[in-house]
Amino acid sequence: MRFSEGPWVPRAHGVEAQRRGDVLFLLNHSDRATEVAGVVGTDRLSSQASSSSTTLT
Repeated sequence: MRFSEGPWVPRAHGVEAQRRGDVLFLLNHSDRATEVAGVVGTDRLSSQASSSSTTLT
């Protein structure tokens, strides 16, 4: 995900987040879909824009 909002990394239970420059990697380790709030940017795999949150499956 191309990440353009601030220096912080969003938090969600079961989700690993790692920033590398302006790219944010999110990995869902749980066994269900998880919504991560505060994500603004473009998903690099699907090219889908996110303006407030994203759901990881």
